Formats: sequence, structure tokens, C-alpha cells
Amino acid sequence: MVYHSKMLLKVLVYGYLCNIYSSRNLQQALKENVHFMWLSAMNRPDHNTLSRFRSGRLKGELTKIFAQIVISYLEKEGLVACKQSLQMGLK
Repeated sequence: MVYHSKMLLKVLVYGYLCNIYSSRNLQQALKENVHFMWLSAMNRPDHNTLSRFRSGRLKGELTKIFAQIVISYLEKEGLVACKQSLQMGLK
């Protein structure tokens, strides 16, 4: 089955926020945790799919994605200006 990469990313990021790093534990959370069920729209990718997505499609990109999320949050909270975040990214 083909899963949307946006959904897989949401599951992985939320898993990291919940201190769930193992693909097998994420698979279990998708079956038992209502928050994961909602994020995945009741899709249940297996641990192999999650692992392949993380090691294949996201290899080297996860750090950039987290940086974008953090900068976006800091800007939203008014803790850093857009110009500052651009300068930080160029260093």
C-alpha cells in the first residue's frame, strides 16, 4: 500500500515529540493511540514502511525539517524575527 509522505512525516515527528523512536513502537502507537490514529487518518503503515521512509526519503532532511519547525514556532511566538532566523540559517 502507498502512504502519503506528509502523513508519514506527521507520524514520525509526533512520535519524536512523544519520545517514540522505534519503528515497531510507532506501529504499535498507530494501533492503540488515538492521537496517532487521527494523524494517520486511520492508516496503519507497518514498521518496515516507517523505517524505509525515515532512512530513505528523510535521510539528511530531518534536521532541516526540525529547524524549520522550530524557527516557525519561535517566529509565531515573537521570540525571533524573520530576518534573524534567515541570518541564523546562513551562518
